[in-house]
Amino acid sequence: MIESNIYKGFQIHIPKVIREKHKLTLEDKLIWESRDDEILIKVKRQRNLSDLANLVTADEEFDAVEVKKLSGRGEL
Repeated sequence: MIESNIYKGFQIHIPKVIREKHKLTLEDKLIWESRDDEILIKVKRQRNLSDLANLVTADEEFDAVEVKKLSGRGEL
């Protein structure tokens, strides 16, 4: 078990062993959940554009400007 202190302004230090094990970055966010007498901390990874680039594929070519217009009018 690893301990951390609470500092002025309620800041905490994430121990190096935890940062490295979970590959935390400065862009990540921590989600805090209070359960009875426990506090659960989860990591919310911040994705960058290169992470998202290959998540979506299209079977056919499309005009991005036209798609934006249609979505703005609620037609998609």
